Amino acid sequence: MSNFVWGLATLSWRNDNLVLAVGREASRKIQDFIPQELSNFTWALATLDLCDNLMLRAVAEEVERREDEVLTWDPQSLSNMMWAFATLAVKDDPLFRRLLDGSIARIADHDTQNMANSSWASAMVCFRCSRWLNAVAQGAVAKISENSPLHLAQLSFAFARFQFKAERHGLFPAVLEETLRRIKDFAAQSLFDVHDALTFFEIAMPK
Repeated sequence: MSNFVWGLATLSWRNDNLVLAVGREASRKIQDFIPQELSNFTWALATLDLCDNLMLRAVAEEVERREDEVLTWDPQSLSNMMWAFATLAVKDDPLFRRLLDGSIARIADHDTQNMANSSWASAMVCFRCSRWLNAVAQGAVAKISENSPLHLAQLSFAFARFQFKAERHGLFPAVLEETLRRIKDFAAQSLFDVHDALTFFEIAMPK
């Protein structure tokens, strides 16, 4: 079921009634879903811009039921679920707390995309977790050259929204240096988001 709706979303083939019917059946069997299947289903709903409240509630309740297991889930599944809920503008603080707890436990295994997407998602639903922001700041600086312009923009947007400068990790001086090095690669919106954060945190431009 998860792979089916994921396939529809990947092909941009939209049939709301069909997806909702699959969601009803999936919600009854949610306990059998592995993390990647939970992730794929929610990602598909967000990609199709279809807010299936029944299925989303079932996913959130299943994450709660498996709270201890979440600490071992793979970063991409965690990130994709947060991205999906945020994209659909569904605010669920207990869900985000559990998913971020899992993300913090596996922070060493996160790539830059997962860190950026999860940070952007938590900012979009206004769920602030200082432990996550500190972990991401440290991880992002260590992998600063691996961040795409979009990742740098997502991180800048999230940290500015949370008013979290991450000064002790040197996040924004690193973001500034990397942005200047690759400024021609930035889309206008990404460059705006980075500039907005640098201005907000009063990061001095090099002379």
